[in-house]
Amino acid sequence: MANALTTSFSHTYAGKELLTEIFYAPSVENGQNPFELHRIMSDVKTKTNIYKVGALTNIIQGDSGCGFSASGSVAITDKVIDPQKLKVNIEQCEDAFSQTIFAEAQKSGVDRADIQGTIIEEMVMTAVTRGMRDDLIKAAWFSDAASSHAMYGNFEGFFERILGGSGYLLDLNSDATYEASDALATDGAYKAMKNLYENMPAAMRSIKGQLVAYVTSSVYDNLLSTLEATGTDSGLQRIQDGVSQLKFRGIPVVDMSLWDASLADTSANPNSAAIGSNAIVISTPDNLVVGSDITDPMAELSVWYEKKDEKFYLSSKFLFGTQVVFDELVAAAY
Repeated sequence: MANALTTSFSHTYAGKELLTEIFYAPSVENGQNPFELHRIMSDVKTKTNIYKVGALTNIIQGDSGCGFSASGSVAITDKVIDPQKLKVNIEQCEDAFSQTIFAEAQKSGVDRADIQGTIIEEMVMTAVTRGMRDDLIKAAWFSDAASSHAMYGNFEGFFERILGGSGYLLDLNSDATYEASDALATDGAYKAMKNLYENMPAAMRSIKGQLVAYVTSSVYDNLLSTLEATGTDSGLQRIQDGVSQLKFRGIPVVDMSLWDASLADTSANPNSAAIGSNAIVISTPDNLVVGSDITDPMAELSVWYEKKDEKFYLSSKFLFGTQVVFDELVAAAY
């Protein structure tokens, strides 16, 4: 197994240097936490049923006199969250830092290989937690149990369920006013969002205050360009100041920048071919359920130094699965 951290420096270590601050590469997902984007069901240790009660309709009837005549019935149905076993195994050997500035941070003598309590441990922990956060978002949305990929092939993700569900779906490639050859047309995002808004199921319109539009960065930027091009004072203000919270007809628009990175990885993402580069999902966070046996895998890591191996180890084990509760609360474009 390879080291979690390796070194690739543009200079040769020539003695003691300053090691006072470490700069981390920007995280693609901009700090988004998969356990904040969706509804979380914790303590899900095996298949768990979600029960749904349908809507009673046409139950009002005329009163023709004495007597009781029942009208209407509704089915109770269910969906299943089937969480799968996932794990993270990371190791680090101190040899990776020999003859580098980081040797200054290591302990001395027989404890040299023990990086616990050093800035090296801090770097490993930061890299792992950020990596897990990225991977869980990608896996939650794009996993396909039929895939052979080590990360994406463990359970059904949200897109797999949405594309195979009965919610309202718009194929962006079906009309050049939306996109052509996987590239959004001018105002394409606005037109796609308008289509989803106008065609969303009635159940969604009744809870518009709870809806969220999750979009790729390509859609977000295209929509913002449309709003900026209006020529009005508000459009000019957006160009100068940007927007702290972009909305479409009152619905918050969330820039899922990690979607773009994942969809671009066509050799790994099993849904990239079907979705393309541009995607929109309008739903409620409570309708997108993540089931896990623990509250937050990033916060529950087992860390230890094995003296016999002279290595630092980090491990996490957890169950993880997704489910879309109500298809009628989904409007999506891809």
